[in-house]
Amino acid sequence: RRCVEYLVDVCDAVQELHFSGLLHGRISADRCVVTEDDRVRLIDPGLLAAIGRAVPESAAAIELREADGAPERPILAALALDGRVDVFDLGIIIRIWLADMSGPLADQLRIISTKATSHDRQDRYRSAGELGDDLRCALSPHAHNGDDGMTLTDGLSPILKIALLTLSAVMGFTIGVLLF
Repeated sequence: RRCVEYLVDVCDAVQELHFSGLLHGRISADRCVVTEDDRVRLIDPGLLAAIGRAVPESAAAIELREADGAPERPILAALALDGRVDVFDLGIIIRIWLADMSGPLADQLRIISTKATSHDRQDRYRSAGELGDDLRCALSPHAHNGDDGMTLTDGLSPILKIALLTLSAVMGFTIGVLLF
């Protein structure tokens, strides 16, 4: 649970960076450092490019083409960048942490990470702030507890609810009946 709270802080920091017109470009768990006062800091910007501009042909662009990460990384030099590159990296961190988790929170994080790491960037969260909002909702006590009349999806964004319903229809699950 505390790791997810840290990731919410990272999402807030990334959103601030994006509001400033910049991308981090290489977010990973080892670039998230917890300070002595129990706050998380995002360090070592890998790309630090301007949002809406193509990556210049440079050592950083060549490194990104060869690195793992968002599917669009190999063609970053030709794309006008947006925050969804960083959102993909945040989704990878969630997936890594999910390996050791189970239960209702893990189930919600699995759904969130799937959206954050979609290979089609149009299907990802539009911003780190939107991802952070869904993480906050997943952490709220009522998101996991049906005893108060709420369902597991009450805290999720409408877009995520639609995605869940679509997934349930395509896969033939009864998720719509169970969660809504």
